[in-house]
Amino acid sequence: SSTGVVVDEAGVIFPIVEELPGGRSVTTPCAVEIIYDGDRYLKEVDVLLDAGHGGPETGSVGANGLIERDLSLPVALLTERELITLGYSVELTRRDNLHMPIRQRTAIANALSPRAFVPIHHNGGALRRSDKPGIETFHQVGSTESRRLAGLLFEEINNAFSDYWVPWVATVHRGASTRLKEPGLDAYGVLRYTPGIPTVISEAGYLSNPAEAQLLA
Repeated sequence: SSTGVVVDEAGVIFPIVEELPGGRSVTTPCAVEIIYDGDRYLKEVDVLLDAGHGGPETGSVGANGLIERDLSLPVALLTERELITLGYSVELTRRDNLHMPIRQRTAIANALSPRAFVPIHHNGGALRRSDKPGIETFHQVGSTESRRLAGLLFEEINNAFSDYWVPWVATVHRGASTRLKEPGLDAYGVLRYTPGIPTVISEAGYLSNPAEAQLLA
């Protein structure tokens, strides 16, 4: 069950660890435990979006200089805007160029128990040419809801890119799939540390492909 979070005036989220007589024990973006009541208390949310990377953690870097860290945040903000117009409540794990460990991102998710938790990423490394965008979504190995969400997200992102043509690249992971650390265990901590919450990682396009990096820009 969700324990809730407190949010400061800049939109930074602090997941609650414990309610204490002197205030709420929370963890900061750098995962330090402090006493803080914040400006706003939030118990739950429909959708939690996680803009990948942040701070010194750049993620993939395009040939045109476009950085995954800097691309994922505006994509998350645009997604938030669209979801709000559809009537959903939405929060972001970060709204600025913050560095945040995976454990803190998943602590926010576990504190809010969203109906969907979506870490937003953009890929790098593929070299094999493809006649279709090499979009990947990764779901939790033991969750049918996560698997269904991964399929839906793949279809929607793929449809969004279908209006364009560039010399795409892809890998064998194109589509919705799992990636395992060992039998029955998700390789990605953001999936592994959120049991019971439908979580899907989106990897939309390859910044390492100059044509895709230009399109994403």
